Amino acid sequence: MNAVAKHEPQEDTRIVPANDAPMVAMIERIVMDPSIPIDRLEQMLAMKERMEDRNREMAREDREYAAKTAYFSAMSACQAELPVVTKNRRNSHTNSSYADLAAIEDQAMPIIYKHGFGVSFQPDGYNPKSANC
Repeated sequence: MNAVAKHEPQEDTRIVPANDAPMVAMIERIVMDPSIPIDRLEQMLAMKERMEDRNREMAREDREYAAKTAYFSAMSACQAELPVVTKNRRNSHTNSSYADLAAIEDQAMPIIYKHGFGVSFQPDGYNPKSANC
C-alpha cells in the first residue's frame, strides 16, 4: 500500500519574509550567545516588533489604496455610461419638466448595479445605534 502523507501547516507556522530574514538570523545569534545580555535580546525583539508593525501598517495602506482606486475606477466607468434621464413628468406649479423616481430607476439603476454599486436610503437623522430593536 502506497500512502501519501499530507502536510498541513501548523497554526504557528509562518514564512519569514525575505527582508525579515537578516533580523531573525541576528536574533538567533544573540539567543545562542550566552555572553550577550538579555536586555540586548529584548531590544532586538522590540525592534523586530516595530518593523512588523510598520510592515502591517504599510500593507493595510496598500490595501486601502487599492480599494479606493478600484472604487473610483468603477465609479468613473459607471458615470460614463449613465444616461441623461428622460424627463417624463411635468410640474404644473413651476411649469417645468422632471424625471420621476421610476424613470431614474428604469434608466440608471441597471448601469449602477452593473458596476457593483447599490443605492440605499435612510430617514434624515436616522442612527441605527440609537434605534430600539
